[in-house]
Order: sequence, then structure tokens, then C-alpha cells
Amino acid sequence: MPHQLFSLIQSIKKGCVKTEEHLREEYSLSTAEFNGLLVMNPDEHVVGGVFSERMGLSASRGSRVINQLVQKGYFQAEPMPENRRAIRVFLTEAGKQLRQVLDIEIGQCEERLLARIPEAQRDQFQDILNTLSCLLNHPN
Repeated sequence: MPHQLFSLIQSIKKGCVKTEEHLREEYSLSTAEFNGLLVMNPDEHVVGGVFSERMGLSASRGSRVINQLVQKGYFQAEPMPENRRAIRVFLTEAGKQLRQVLDIEIGQCEERLLARIPEAQRDQFQDILNTLSCLLNHPN
């Protein structure tokens, strides 16, 4: 069967996207805003450029995502004292609370998935997914 691996990956992606879409809709988040919340650790402060790199976005697109999350009250952005053109971003209390909710919901989704896989195969399953992810995202 041609494209069997690709079809399987697309099928897995569709299942994960259902959970993401539900959460994005419930909290009125764009895909970029949702991902932006997930790349930030609750108690860290990062430079805007680092945020953009984590997101895989250009600096200007990353800046727009930061601004959107600031407007929604989930991020705070402060100019850096040593370089007034650069900013440092961090989660607000509302952002930390939402991040915690997202982590719980995503964790529950993963638990539902893993519950259907025999316990003896779970580590192998995760190892295979890690390998596949590395191959797809770092082909060299």
C-alpha cells in the first residue's frame, strides 16, 4: 500500500488535533497562541528571540504572537534593561493558570491513549514515536 506510513502519521495527527482544537476553541486561542503557551515554562523569563526560536517563527511573527498573548493577559513583556529594543516575556498568573489547565487536559488525553496500549508495550511505543519525531524533524 503506497504512502502507508504517511497515512498513519496523518491519522495520529488528526487524533491529537481534535484535543488541541477543543482546547483552542474553549479558551479562544489561535494555533500560534496555544503553542506559545506550551513552549513557556511557568516560572521562566525568556528573551523574545528565544521565544520565536522555540516556536520556529521569524522574529516579527514571534513578536505578533507575544503581543496577542499580552493582549489576552497571558503574557507580560518587559523591555530588557541592557537592550531597550529587546523584550523579556513571561507568563502572568492567568497564563500560568491556563498553562496548568492545558497541561492537565493534554495529560488526560495522553493517559486515555496509553490506557489502550498494553503496559508492556508503552515504553517501546514512546521510543518509536521519539525516533519517528527525530527522523521527521531532523532528517540529517
